[in-house]
Amino acid sequence: MRSFAPAFALCVLAAGCAHAPAPIVPAPPAHDTPELVVSPPPRTLYRYVGRVEGVARSPDLVEAARTAQDDLRWKAYQLGADVVRIDYVAAPPEHARPHLRVLLAGRAYKAIAHP
Repeated sequence: MRSFAPAFALCVLAAGCAHAPAPIVPAPPAHDTPELVVSPPPRTLYRYVGRVEGVARSPDLVEAARTAQDDLRWKAYQLGADVVRIDYVAAPPEHARPHLRVLLAGRAYKAIAHP
């Protein structure tokens, strides 16, 4: 009986290490997330920092759209953007599969500091 306990503990520890959870990335504060706009921001006030995409799948279209928007804002936030101009919105067709895919794509801009 005593020889079984260390072997069992070793198996439990080995199984626990094999499936370590992914690191948790904190979400940005709500007031710091980039603003979404349709028209390009003025070049004198903002500089381009990169393209961003937000993608989400869900059986609920509204939930998928919100999640895609959050994904887009998070990626823009990681670039240091203050504004995202939405260039492309891809909603699923009317008779789509049960898991709807929504795609938002745009350009991220950071405010220029003026002395």
